[in-house]
Amino acid sequence: MLAGLIVSHKGEHCGVYQYGRNLYDVLTKDQTINWSYVECAGFEELKAAVHDAKPDVILFNHHPSTMNWLTTASTAELGATLFGVLHQVTQEIADHASVAPFDFLICLDPTLVPRNPAILRAPRFLPASPAKSPQPPEVFTIGSFGFATPGKGFDRLCELVNDQFDRAVIRINLPPHDDPSIVPESRFAETVEKCTKAITKPGIELQATSHFFDNAQIVEFLASNTMNAFVYDDMSSGISSCVDFALASGRPFAL
Repeated sequence: MLAGLIVSHKGEHCGVYQYGRNLYDVLTKDQTINWSYVECAGFEELKAAVHDAKPDVILFNHHPSTMNWLTTASTAELGATLFGVLHQVTQEIADHASVAPFDFLICLDPTLVPRNPAILRAPRFLPASPAKSPQPPEVFTIGSFGFATPGKGFDRLCELVNDQFDRAVIRINLPPHDDPSIVPESRFAETVEKCTKAITKPGIELQATSHFFDNAQIVEFLASNTMNAFVYDDMSSGISSCVDFALASGRPFAL
């Protein structure tokens, strides 16, 4: 049996990290490749893991912001076929993507037209749906979640709800991130302040939290709302994982 190694970065308060754990859980259900998993903070640590695991295939849960050390690494030393996950992809990105430092890129969008020979399409997997959906809340409640990075449009969501409803609850969960250079701690307060300013009607209530949920808890959070909404300023980087969780929750959602 072929041996495979999934490589991710360290720091669990991160959507890319969580995807890597979910990917490992899914792939280990298949018996075609014997997968192992490792988290590395640098190339020397990776080489040590490869020496121990002796993989035929290495699958990198790669994102430039969380594994930037890999860009200049001498990956030919690893002696295995290298695959990298391309987390943010559209047809245009896939058509012109540079494969280096990998041999192939795995794109998480099965609808892509295969024009680039180094691109492999992959299906997306959904988190488990709740065994029993809760009753919708009495007051119309709109939920959303995500890191408080620019362009998420949380304040615009509050403005839309304020314009279209006289009585509603807006629930937004803004989890902390392991790396303050990606999501500074001040972003939570800044985002909540913008959202608060977008609400002018006394009947619109904002509930902002900062929990880091696991998969089941995210789905539970979304399922407890009347509907969910994700109004990103820019959707040109491809499918967001928020859609996967929204589908799993069983509630209507808007983009």
